[in-house]
Amino acid sequence: MEKVTILIHGFKSQGHDDFAAFVEYAKDKVDHELEMITYYDNNDKKTLKWRKWKDIIAKEIKKHEGKHINIVGYSMGSLAGIAAATKNEDIKSIYAAFPAYKIVFFDWIFRLRDNAKKAKEIKKRLGKERYKRMKRLKKSGVSEKHPLRIVWNMNVFKTYNRKFLKKLKGKNLHITYSITDEIVHVDKTRKFIDKNLDLKSNNVTKEQVELSHYTALYQENTELYDSMINFINNN
Repeated sequence: MEKVTILIHGFKSQGHDDFAAFVEYAKDKVDHELEMITYYDNNDKKTLKWRKWKDIIAKEIKKHEGKHINIVGYSMGSLAGIAAATKNEDIKSIYAAFPAYKIVFFDWIFRLRDNAKKAKEIKKRLGKERYKRMKRLKKSGVSEKHPLRIVWNMNVFKTYNRKFLKKLKGKNLHITYSITDEIVHVDKTRKFIDKNLDLKSNNVTKEQVELSHYTALYQENTELYDSMINFINNN
């Protein structure tokens, strides 16, 4: 049976494609097709609709009907991949990297940081240390053209996809957490997965790394790349 691995990105910054460097690294190390799905554009307001995101992902996966499909999802893309697998028998395996089931609060605000009128309220809600952390992140130069729309849609998209974890049956699932993740609340995410995932009806493996959520898929992180390649080559 023909095999394909579909790569589903998370919530990108300034249009950066999460998996571009991985595909370049992996193309000579896997024996089948790698396909990246892009389901929105940060700067195109018309694409920032969560219903459109799920429809695009489903449509792209359907193009490979009848094939043996693996999914590699990153951050929110992990949730979307697991949700898709509950509806598609062709999807056999999912590699969930840094699954964003539970989010650290400050990153939602990070998307809205340019709203100066909210600065005092943000500082109060975050507390002094998280606010300082957010200020440091601001210096990185990342900005969003439509922050309110992105935040609202990502929140709904996360809520929509979370409910499908309980429905996952008969799949190979590998979960990679990072203990230094600035975005995903790792302990709460672990508890959520352990509570909702049916371990008896799925083949589940787990891995722990120490990588930043912002740079985990950069080309220098070959250990994570090799972990993904090993999984998709053996499933």
